Amino acid sequence: MSVDDLLDTALTHVSTIYGLYVTQRQNVVNYYLAGIALLSVAYAAAIDKRHAPVAVAVCALGVLASAAARLHHQRHRALEGIAEQALGELQAQLAKRIRESPDTVHLESLEIQAAIGRSRASSRGEGLGAVYVVVAVVFVLGAIYAAVTY
Repeated sequence: MSVDDLLDTALTHVSTIYGLYVTQRQNVVNYYLAGIALLSVAYAAAIDKRHAPVAVAVCALGVLASAAARLHHQRHRALEGIAEQALGELQAQLAKRIRESPDTVHLESLEIQAAIGRSRASSRGEGLGAVYVVVAVVFVLGAIYAAVTY
């Protein structure tokens, strides 16, 4: 197997793994948002009917869902970081090979991960992690409201 074939195989492998992690994290966000919407409706109905124990239980589920989503987010953010580092290194190797090859077109923008790393103002995903915490706090406040009011 030639070095070019190994580089191509490695790029394909790392890109696939990275895409898997990103897709999994996005799926969790989508299901989380749908679940929180349903829990919010259930909470509103329980409050409307003055069923404080049900409202508190719904809030507990909201807190648990937020905690699970946050843990999943942190784990996948770490895994994505590992895959991004490998992808960046492979892109740098590919860009170097193309620059050194006399019979290929020179592309300035092959080192995509490096450009992304330079353009980030803050760490990737921090805002999403904060959303999980804020939603959990809102559910805790909702439980306190239900317990105190009814």
